[in-house]
Amino acid sequence: MTAKELRIGNLIDKNNEICEVSSIHSDSTIRIFNNDKTDTFGCFALRIFNPIPLTEEWLVKFGFKKNGDWAEIKIPTRAKIGFFNWNSAECDLVQDGKYYAFKNGHIKYVHQLQNLYFALTGEELVVSDAVS
Repeated sequence: MTAKELRIGNLIDKNNEICEVSSIHSDSTIRIFNNDKTDTFGCFALRIFNPIPLTEEWLVKFGFKKNGDWAEIKIPTRAKIGFFNWNSAECDLVQDGKYYAFKNGHIKYVHQLQNLYFALTGEELVVSDAVS
């Protein structure tokens, strides 16, 4: 994971604790929000963070619904998008019945899914209030 892969709001792992990126600096350090998101908590070298593997649990947290082997979510004012396979940690995009393979491989991590969702919708993919 590199700094250029991250956006403010991405979720990443620091010593088995989920953190939200609050700022990214040119020296590859990042700040993270504190638990109540009222302030930032320190500036850290990116190398101490890990990407969060994309799992069924994370798909549910983000509001995806299981439809056979697919994980689907309805995009506001747009068609549904689905990610294959619900039971796989590696996902590809299907939108409006068309399959899109990713040039650099599968979506493997939570921050990649957050970035893709933002690119498609212009909105943040957030953990559902009903699940958190």
